[in-house]
Amino acid sequence: MSYLRNRLLPSVVPDFEPDDFERPAVDLQDTVRSALGKKGTPRSRNSNTAAAVRTVIRQVDKIAKDDPVQLFELSEKIELASLQILIEDMSKELLNRRKEGFWQEYFVQNPFVLKMLFGLPVIMYTDQASVGGMGLKRSGEKYADYLLEAGMLGNLGIVEIKTTETPLLTKDPYRAPTLYGPATDLSGGVNQLLDQKLRLIKGIAAKKEEDDQPHIQAWSVPCILIIGRLPETHDLKRSFEIYRGSQRDVLIITFDELLAKLKALHEFLSTKPNEPEEYLSDQFADLL
Repeated sequence: MSYLRNRLLPSVVPDFEPDDFERPAVDLQDTVRSALGKKGTPRSRNSNTAAAVRTVIRQVDKIAKDDPVQLFELSEKIELASLQILIEDMSKELLNRRKEGFWQEYFVQNPFVLKMLFGLPVIMYTDQASVGGMGLKRSGEKYADYLLEAGMLGNLGIVEIKTTETPLLTKDPYRAPTLYGPATDLSGGVNQLLDQKLRLIKGIAAKKEEDDQPHIQAWSVPCILIIGRLPETHDLKRSFEIYRGSQRDVLIITFDELLAKLKALHEFLSTKPNEPEEYLSDQFADLL
């Protein structure tokens, strides 16, 4: 069988005999990439590695019981590999001039990126969500890019997506030579979110009944706007941060910062803490 099966199962499954043939472990990355639903075709669609992964999945309960440490380490490695693949893919896409629809679908396929923005456990409620606004003539309905349940109390949050190319600031200074105003798409995006929030709060009772979701709430609706790239010059950075910091009800984050959060998480998960014994010995070496 494959590399993963031959290396993993002998240590966790009694009496398991590895096969002689092994395929290089690079197939594992392809298998993970395929499982994540990324574009592209794995180099070995019917690889032995994929078969080994299925074998481990079938044996997961037994492995968890017999050797939970091994299973935890495997899970940790897969999570890190998945996160690294996501970072590489998003880094590549940031270089392309993608439209808003692309990013909306991208985050539907990778909801973990959105969940990371909240300081509470989050689940995706729906995308392209109706938040209200329809009049008696059945027109004027407002839609949010995403509704998420933030926390354990069913409170809904709204996320609005623009593009990496969306301007953040005006081309010309509002007060020459150093102060720039927010671009129309930035200030408009903030107002768009505030309007969606207001309509959601006003219409939450009807939404709960229509969707048969009595647990969802709109007590305090967090709003997040993902827009543009970080400014390059000092004056532009200062102007952007002044405007962003003044927004109490909307969190504004750029695509660069979103990617930086993923990279910081990967670095954190990849860093192994020192063993307590080693730490103590280093701290008190002079006293021994």
